[in-house]
Amino acid sequence: MCHSCLLLFFCESPTLFEHGKMADKNETLEKNSGRIETRVCSVIRDLDLLDEKENWCGIKTIVKIDATREIGYHTKPLTR
Repeated sequence: MCHSCLLLFFCESPTLFEHGKMADKNETLEKNSGRIETRVCSVIRDLDLLDEKENWCGIKTIVKIDATREIGYHTKPLTR
């Protein structure tokens, strides 16, 4: 799969992480140079809810990083 296909997948398939069986989830908090960044790493190994699995040859896990960066009064969410 190409990078743009993966981005589209995350935008259109948030239910996989909401309803899928999480294999692991971890949260980190980093404070550095006046900014605070919180990251939540979610890993799914049970891909039964994945649409069109046949197009994802050899895939075993999907990892998503949700980050929130705070600098002063500004907050910026980011999904990777």
